[in-house]
Amino acid sequence: MAELTLIKYDGTREPYDVKKISAGILRAAQEVDGGNRFIAAEIAGAIDDYIHRNLEPGQTEVNQEAVEDMTEKVLIETGHAKTCKVYILNRERKPTIRAERTGKPSELETRKSSQS
Repeated sequence: MAELTLIKYDGTREPYDVKKISAGILRAAQEVDGGNRFIAAEIAGAIDDYIHRNLEPGQTEVNQEAVEDMTEKVLIETGHAKTCKVYILNRERKPTIRAERTGKPSELETRKSSQS
């Protein structure tokens, strides 16, 4: 299986890492019921399998939004709706946190100001 590259929201690239998916699921689950790292890893494995099965021949990159969308889909399909809700809320907060860290406006703020 070829190494995958993740294209992040800001356009930077980094090696795709299923452990990061698992960590994001675990963070959300901990807010709901204390979380279980084994279940988070199992769900992340299902997401990883789906991503790899749906790659086009020769495809070596996947974008962050697609990975996050798939994570939400799998969380719902596996009966983890409450964890999915927290995952979505965390996902929505990321641009603001990123903007605070970098000092640059978030993508959401940039879109809002261009619509005004």
